[in-house]
This record gives sequence, C-alpha cells and structure tokens, in this order.
Amino acid sequence: MKKKLFFSSILIVLFNALICQTLYVPSGVNGIGTSANSNVGVGVSSPNAKLDVNGSFMISGSNHCTFGHANGHGVINFGNNGLGQLNFRSLLTAGNINSFNQLMVLTYDGKLGIGTTNPGNHKLAVNGSIRAKSVFVETGWSDFVFEPNYKLMSLSEVEAFIKTHKHLPDIPSEAEIVKYGVSLGEIQSKLLQKIEELTLYIIKLDIENKELNTKIENLYRASKF
Repeated sequence: MKKKLFFSSILIVLFNALICQTLYVPSGVNGIGTSANSNVGVGVSSPNAKLDVNGSFMISGSNHCTFGHANGHGVINFGNNGLGQLNFRSLLTAGNINSFNQLMVLTYDGKLGIGTTNPGNHKLAVNGSIRAKSVFVETGWSDFVFEPNYKLMSLSEVEAFIKTHKHLPDIPSEAEIVKYGVSLGEIQSKLLQKIEELTLYIIKLDIENKELNTKIENLYRASKF
C-alpha cells in the first residue's frame, strides 16, 4: 500500500512538472487542485469557462474537435481524418454537427476555400462574387509589341484568322473561357497587347494616309501646268 502511494506521489509530481502549470478541477473531483466552480482550469485557479487555459495547448490525433454553441447554428471544426483541416460550418439543425452547410475551409496545406470544400490548386478559391476596393495582380506585360523585331500581323492576316477561328489571335475563345475560366492578369496583358497592336496599325495607316495626301497634292500641282 505504501509503495502504491509512493509511486502515485511521484507520478503526480512528474505530471505537474511536465505541464508546468496547476490543473484545477471542480470541487469533489480528485485532482491536483480544485476550482470553486464547475469549470476546469489549467494554470487558472478560478476558471471562467468550462475549460480555461492560461498558456498554450495542443490537440493532436485523427479525431475531430468541434467548437460551437449547443443550441446554435455556427460551428468551427478542426481536423479532417487527421489532415488538420479547419472547417467553418452552418448547422442545418441546431445542435446536430453532422448536418451542416460548409461555409469556408482552410486546408492543411494552407489553401482557403469560401463556398467550396475543394480549393484545388489555388491558394484562394471562392464560389461566389467578390467585392473589393482594389485588386493587385502581378503578371507579365505586353510592351514587347513595340520591340523592333515584333512581327505584327497584316490586317489581311487578322481578317483571315477571324474568319477561320471566330476570335482574335492570341485571345482565348469563348469555349476555352467557359471550360477553363480566365486568368485576370493574363487576359489584361493580352488585351493590352491588342490595344498596342491597334496603335501600331493606326500609326501605319496615318503614315500611309499622309503619303497618299502628298501624292495627291503633287498630282494636283502637276495637273495645273
């Protein structure tokens, strides 16, 4: 009996040393300390919640950990078959954590899905509209159009391409956009490319127009003599 008490005392001392805090449990329950209410505290002698921890804590294992009001509809759920997924859910039935709408998910590898459970390969995936004051997209730009070695298609070549493919050169077709979506940064760069090409066409036409006007004026002057 004395040996059992001795070993029990050692275990209690070791446990207290390992957690570096005092565990307070409700009065009447065997533990290292007792709290004045029905709450459990770690490092807190008078816990203000069912579990009150003064310090950091860790939850591990493959089971779920769910936070939410017993009679409410909002739930935060940690863990997904051990993958560490964070779920934000709206319960369809108050108190029933197995019946829910998935509002948002943060995957174990840092991908955020809003309105979708599968962000895919994207860091942020949103199934719905987004409203913002401004959006900055880091991408390439299209000033290569103004480089001396840039091959500008002739207008007749552009016309032939449009007749065959029913869209502008270097611009995705409607079928491609419907199937794959569109990259905002890439499409902005492509549209700028078309604007810069149009500018070159206008400059070229302006030069040709001035040359024609000069020839007409010369012919007009020659006809007077």
